[in-house]
Amino acid sequence: MVTQTVVITPEQKFPFKVISSHMDKGNPFDLKVMEDLSTGSLRYFVSISNKESVTGRVYDSIVLKTDSDIRPEIKIFVAAAFIDQQQTKKQ
Repeated sequence: MVTQTVVITPEQKFPFKVISSHMDKGNPFDLKVMEDLSTGSLRYFVSISNKESVTGRVYDSIVLKTDSDIRPEIKIFVAAAFIDQQQTKKQ
């Protein structure tokens, strides 16, 4: 399983809250958005991991809906290349 996490921190000048999230194309990823206040300011950990064994290239976008009038939607582009380890060993 491969997992990647990014941290999104709203600026004090332009605060927002994430109200929903989804994968744009619905590719085989688990998506988790966690709100964190441990540093005293709001930030979000956005993590994706592959749900199933796939081979090849995968492209998708994480879509975060916000309560901001300035930026009601944030898109994070995702690209991954999965290689079959067994096939690589045979070569």
